[in-house]
Amino acid sequence: MRIGLWGVGLFLLCAPLAWAEDVGDIAVFEDVTGQIMPAAGFCANVAYPRGLCLPPAGQAFFRDHPDNYDVLVVATNKTLNPMFDPKAAAPLNADIKGIGLDTCPWRYQDLGSAGRLINAVALGWLAGMPENPDDLYRWPPIRGVEVIAHEIAHRWFAYLAVDHGDGQGSRDILRASYNDDSGTIGVHWSSWFNTDGSIEYGGILTDNGDGTFTNVVGPPRIFNRLDQYLMGILPPEEVGPLWYVRVGYSLHGGPDMMEDPVTVFSGERVDFGIEDIVRANGPRVPASSPCHLKVAFAIAYPPGLYPSQSDFDKLNRYRLALEEYWIQASDGRGSLDTRLDGCGEGTETCPGEPSPHCFQEPADCEDGERRCNGLTLVQLCRNSHWVTVQTCVESASCIDGECYTPDEDGDIGEDGDVSEDVELPVDGDTPGDDDAPNDGDKDMPADGDAPADGDYDSINGDLPDGDGGSSIIPPETDGSTGGCAQSGGASLAMLLLALALVLTRRRVHE
Repeated sequence: MRIGLWGVGLFLLCAPLAWAEDVGDIAVFEDVTGQIMPAAGFCANVAYPRGLCLPPAGQAFFRDHPDNYDVLVVATNKTLNPMFDPKAAAPLNADIKGIGLDTCPWRYQDLGSAGRLINAVALGWLAGMPENPDDLYRWPPIRGVEVIAHEIAHRWFAYLAVDHGDGQGSRDILRASYNDDSGTIGVHWSSWFNTDGSIEYGGILTDNGDGTFTNVVGPPRIFNRLDQYLMGILPPEEVGPLWYVRVGYSLHGGPDMMEDPVTVFSGERVDFGIEDIVRANGPRVPASSPCHLKVAFAIAYPPGLYPSQSDFDKLNRYRLALEEYWIQASDGRGSLDTRLDGCGEGTETCPGEPSPHCFQEPADCEDGERRCNGLTLVQLCRNSHWVTVQTCVESASCIDGECYTPDEDGDIGEDGDVSEDVELPVDGDTPGDDDAPNDGDKDMPADGDAPADGDYDSINGDLPDGDGGSSIIPPETDGSTGGCAQSGGASLAMLLLALALVLTRRRVHE
């Protein structure tokens, strides 16, 4: 009995945070322990509500994927209370000087990255996003695809101060503030700052020439020239003139987005340039950054609620729309690769390098072939490589590239092995079922089915063809970083647990 408890303990110790797989260009993982989407709605070390926690989500993702991505975007099919579903970003490295970002709440290693990941985005409840990526989000009035771009952009802005060289020093008037007295400054551009419709909000202002200004709220949102400088894809001399409106005596900016679609307000126009930005924040170091980014998309799901095909289709629409948006919004100076294999090469104006493994793998199958990867994953050969296309749910298992329930797995009465033999109260082998110890079946208590009847397999013990062969292969671990990995730890623990059950049942008969 001590052996059985040890096996169970080992399984619990080594159980991963999530079971992971890929479906096309979307990574999928189950929140086995409830750490990714906590029931209480709060993540570890975060004071405000969060329905989706990025550190455990990142750890689940990188357990089965290489460190080849710059950004990770995670959605869920779990229904989240809007209070617990803010779209959020987690910049992971404050390694760029001159953009105003000095510290980050998490580091890349907290999410399981070895150093490449620079930002992670909690997209939250997928059903809460517009069906069409170009449709407006409920609030603020930006398009669905722009929500993702907005969160990715928090890697670079809005954190700037400005210093006009007038002896008053740096001030935060370019950034949003809802309460001047609190001194709390946000990370969005102020609506009093003319940003020409930046993806990070701010004003779309018109100077009426009489001391009043008109602000318009709404899409499209773009990466303006200051944004592109902060991203490292535009040199400082090409930023051009900038201006904001000083309202009253406030040293802080106004709200990031005014509530009315069109607002007229009064104030004093203040013109400035990139030199005032550099004076307050220092020059950007490095002066430029790669224009091409690798972005991975993932869905986290709660136990028993596997994503539907419509969920995958929707997230794929967002993934592809983001690639197109990024090119247009950056004036062609930036590009994204959202393929999960990372083999995209960017654009002519912003080329990118494919991930190291691309185009180096030999063909390992013929298109159309099917197989099982472990006990639950169904894989199909596409473009000469295996792709996961289905996960067997509930009590079903994968056999010969298809999902079968227990009553369909070839364990029928005609083979001398009644369907109830694994549930018998004594040892699973009764004299009356033609499956006694002297029938050449060695009295195998694990499944009551032995090599003599041609239906024994070390993986699940029951094959429909009775030839002893199997299309099941061990789970693949492309990029697993050791420790109690999903395939090795769980499989060993289950074998130990089965052994413990065998010894226990024998001891009862002794």
